[in-house]
Amino acid sequence: MGLYALGKTAAIAAIEAAVDARVVTGADGFKSVDLQSLHQWLYEQANTIISSDVAAPNKEAARGVLTTIDVVPYGNRLTNAYTLSTWRDSPDFPSTAALSRSQSFVDAVVGAKQELERVAAAIEADYVQIANELPQVLSAVYAENNMADGMPPVEDRVVETRFYVYTHVNDMGDESAPSPVSEMVELDQRDTVNLSISAAPSGRNIDRWRFYRSNVGTQNAAFQFIAEGPIGTTSGTDAMLSSQLGEVIPTTTWAEPPSGLRGLVNMPNGVMAGYVDNYVAFCEPFVAYAWPVEYQITTEFPIVALGVFGQTLVVFHKGGVDYISGADSASMSMQKDVSKQVCISPRSVVEVDGGVVFASADGLCLASSQGVQVLTAGRINRQDWQALGLTNTHCAFSDGTVYVYGLALNKIWYMNLPTGKIGEVTFAQDYSAVYVDRTTDSIYGANATNVFKLFSLSPPVRVGVWKSKVQVMPSQTGFAWLAVESDFADGPVTVRWYGDGTLRCTATVASREPVRLPVGRWLEHEIEVEGSSRLNKVSLASSGDELRGA
Repeated sequence: MGLYALGKTAAIAAIEAAVDARVVTGADGFKSVDLQSLHQWLYEQANTIISSDVAAPNKEAARGVLTTIDVVPYGNRLTNAYTLSTWRDSPDFPSTAALSRSQSFVDAVVGAKQELERVAAAIEADYVQIANELPQVLSAVYAENNMADGMPPVEDRVVETRFYVYTHVNDMGDESAPSPVSEMVELDQRDTVNLSISAAPSGRNIDRWRFYRSNVGTQNAAFQFIAEGPIGTTSGTDAMLSSQLGEVIPTTTWAEPPSGLRGLVNMPNGVMAGYVDNYVAFCEPFVAYAWPVEYQITTEFPIVALGVFGQTLVVFHKGGVDYISGADSASMSMQKDVSKQVCISPRSVVEVDGGVVFASADGLCLASSQGVQVLTAGRINRQDWQALGLTNTHCAFSDGTVYVYGLALNKIWYMNLPTGKIGEVTFAQDYSAVYVDRTTDSIYGANATNVFKLFSLSPPVRVGVWKSKVQVMPSQTGFAWLAVESDFADGPVTVRWYGDGTLRCTATVASREPVRLPVGRWLEHEIEVEGSSRLNKVSLASSGDELRGA
């Protein structure tokens, strides 16, 4: 019955003894197992078990199974158990320095090292030869089989560094400033990048987004268009080569109007201007919602108002006047005026022919390409001008005449620029604002409840008062006759004659017949005319012949 009858423990001990009995030591000093002898012994043990314990009908089948058993792995495991790694701890292995330095041991180690070096060199040489011969072999194969025609062209790998931004676009085509720049992406030029976008802000009528990609590997590079999609989607892809990129993003520097922007005015070429504190801001030409910071120009003093004539922006500040001009927002430059005339009422600024009119402490001024000049100089002195009350002065301009209102709720002071004539008109109604309608060439006044047309020729006809400036004669002079040239269609005309500042005569004239004046000589003369009829001329003469000559 062999090993089977001995029981498990005894069988294992018998196998171990059989293995130990077949351990042999080679010429190199290494131990190994005689596997052929051990295999034969085990086969005999198995046959004994089959012969004695397996039923007769199954004996041949059992022997067939026995022939299929591969004992090589088990033999290798037994052999490995007797290699250097295991038997170096045995008494037969050199355990002292003297034994480890024995010549035979050293020679064995040196020989093993040399053999390893030879094997490594041989492997390396084989690989080098393969690497050298492979291109020629492949080329020959491609050529013999005409494979080159069907192969794609060989392209070098190009690694790119990219950044991405996106914008929002509303239903009017207005495009926002770009988003913050994405994280850096390094990839091959033919790789595909998946893009994502955050949800669009509400209430802006945004209907689509646009993606842009840097065309060189820096965050400061120009970003070029790659894709556009509806706002309902939040992702896109980029598979474009650099040569396929679209237009450069136009909104890189675009920003919302600065907080506190005021005094908006229109300039040529689609430019709007406004101010905040002591700097002037300009919008992108024809893009009223974009106000790049780099277009801003700083003034020395806080700004109070802006005006425009031609391509020039007039900046009124608490230190005087500056001029800013340029073809577009990006080319604006500033020039200071030396007059030091300061605008004392922001709403007095109004564009006129060839310049901008405004109220200063010295009088009504004109800012033009010739600088700043005081229009009322020689006509109204500084004291009389300031006595009008100018801090709330408003101005309007029509048909060569500047109308100054706000001095009193029912009065307008005016000055005709071509002639220099000055006058004042009183209205029956109060008003707080004036509007010039250039399509009808009309002026309208407005109060809290009504809008009414000023200077209307329709009834009722209003009474007008005009007073001349003081005429200083070379010597004391007397006048004998007064004549009024009018159609008197709406009634008589009242004329008041002042000599040396005192009223000397009041005459109500209803025809062109001369009126006799009282006797007297004075150095300064002035007249005041009041009436509803159209008045052409008032004449003063020292004699009848002089009057007829006038």
